[in-house]
Amino acid sequence: AHCWNRYGEPMQPAPPQVPLQEISVAGDHACGLKLDGEIECWGSPAFEAVAVPVPSGPYKSVEVGSSLRSACGLRVDGRLTCCSSDPDYAH
Repeated sequence: AHCWNRYGEPMQPAPPQVPLQEISVAGDHACGLKLDGEIECWGSPAFEAVAVPVPSGPYKSVEVGSSLRSACGLRVDGRLTCCSSDPDYAH
């Protein structure tokens, strides 16, 4: 995947160089669902995107929240898991 921010600059750190099933983007960060069912996030360190602690999967879907520091994943068993680099928004 190749990703850029709202200013047309490449996202740093860059997305993982592995095949992705799905990508979700919000603001200056993104998360991708890898073929093994794990989620990896990347993007602007200024918004702590790289600090989002994603619990181990397996997942079948990923969605980045409107908050620049959160993401949710739908697990294969139907449970929803959300995480955030801000403890006030973690679920």
